[in-house]
Amino acid sequence: MTPDELAALTRRPDPGPHRTTIQLDGVETATLADLPPSRDGLLFVGLNPSPVSVEAGHYHQGRLGQRFWARLKTATILPADADLVEADDALVARGHGITDLIKRPSARDEAADL
Repeated sequence: MTPDELAALTRRPDPGPHRTTIQLDGVETATLADLPPSRDGLLFVGLNPSPVSVEAGHYHQGRLGQRFWARLKTATILPADADLVEADDALVARGHGITDLIKRPSARDEAADL
């Protein structure tokens, strides 16, 4: 890996929508960008993004995802006043990151067993 490739891989994202388009099986697919943690931060890993999250451009926007953010507030990983719609930005601001194992969006009850 070149230094430029490493810098691109570990670049800390700016706040805002985190939608990206990638090639999956030769098809352009809208998904969420990886938000890497800082060197001493936590990395939260989900299974795959929901269509509602991709549309919003922010991680965990469905009912279950909102519970995830609420739990991170309870654990004081996120500030108590963090807006759940943009909680991934608050997570990144605290040095943490988030990603999905599978980048193809699907509804919770449609996720394929691999």
